[in-house]
Amino acid sequence: MVKIATAVKNLSVLTGVILSCSGVSAAPISFAEDTADGVDNALLRAFNKAVETVSPGTSASLSAQTISAAVLNTSLRNGQLSVTFDDEKVREVLNNAGITSWSGLEDPVLLWFTNVADGKVINSPDAVDAVRSFCQAAEKNGIRVMFPVMDLDDIQQVNSQTILSHNDEGLKKASARYDARYYIAGAVNREANGEYEFKVNVYDAEGKTLGSAQRKGSVQESSELLAKDVAGVFMSTLSTAQNGSTQEAPNGLDAPSEVIATDSLTPGAYQGFVRIMVSGISNIQDYKAIQGALITFGYEASTKIRAYTPEGAIIDVPTEASPSILDGTLAHSGEFTKEGEWRYHWNRSVGKASTGRDGIGAATPDRVISAPEVVKPVNKTGDENRTQSSSSAASVNNAAEVSAVSD
Repeated sequence: MVKIATAVKNLSVLTGVILSCSGVSAAPISFAEDTADGVDNALLRAFNKAVETVSPGTSASLSAQTISAAVLNTSLRNGQLSVTFDDEKVREVLNNAGITSWSGLEDPVLLWFTNVADGKVINSPDAVDAVRSFCQAAEKNGIRVMFPVMDLDDIQQVNSQTILSHNDEGLKKASARYDARYYIAGAVNREANGEYEFKVNVYDAEGKTLGSAQRKGSVQESSELLAKDVAGVFMSTLSTAQNGSTQEAPNGLDAPSEVIATDSLTPGAYQGFVRIMVSGISNIQDYKAIQGALITFGYEASTKIRAYTPEGAIIDVPTEASPSILDGTLAHSGEFTKEGEWRYHWNRSVGKASTGRDGIGAATPDRVISAPEVVKPVNKTGDENRTQSSSSAASVNNAAEVSAVSD
């Protein structure tokens, strides 16, 4: 009882301005949080849930006094703090703190989704449970969606492979008829354990890749997280266009420092590309897999390794989009783990290449390879005679060795 009384007293002191508010919000949003670790922490958690509704992927560490400006009313019951926020006031608090808020898109976004299970392009939200859930989550994040009709015109231009092979030009042409300012293309796959995986790229009307996202989990988890990621891409894109500079990373990460003027091997954002360092590469197959993952995320196949260092490989990723989009995509992809500014670890290494033997060992008959099997193809010059002579000499030597063993 004393604990509850103390909590109420603290609440009154910390949020005195809140309790006296009488304004009416056009869009109130309410959350309840446990106060076991203190009223301040409960209030901050509730506020950050409110922040998620106006700035997907963003969190803020603000004082209770600052947060109070966005609160309509509060109540404390059975150790639960219930807080109702004013949507517009939350935006004001964020803007005053230098954090971009999100009001959504005016125009609907066209979805080019393919169902990996049947190889069909989805033209209805009811075709796949996870897609329907994504549409609902996207609307909550300020994004209305529309689907292609998949009539003869669409079928002639887009099929499952058009999406999976990252045929950007084909998707751009097919999207033009819908007059969509933005479109999303990607795959959804239901795995054996019942989880869904999304891999999508976000484009503008000119076919420019704005960002990518990949999420995996239950129907609700994968779709809701994907919707927040996509909203983050749009938020970052619009902020960059309005302000002429890159803003906070769309996934709530600390945005890495921007364009570096000199062409050194230092990881960072350069003009027209981003230079990243990737550790965990043990085999040439790892690099091919990394390149494939970047293509899936919407980046060009011309990605190349510039150098190898003891810390990792230096890789250049061509992009004209905001560098922070690449950073957020890699950090949340599952294939990579962010280790530092422009530094990532590859999580899916196939391991070091092995010959399958732990040493040279003694010669045995089953390990003898005849000379013709290892000789390079001959040309039409005198090399042919030399090759044949080498083969004959090898045969003589082998015969001599056998004779010596017999003796």
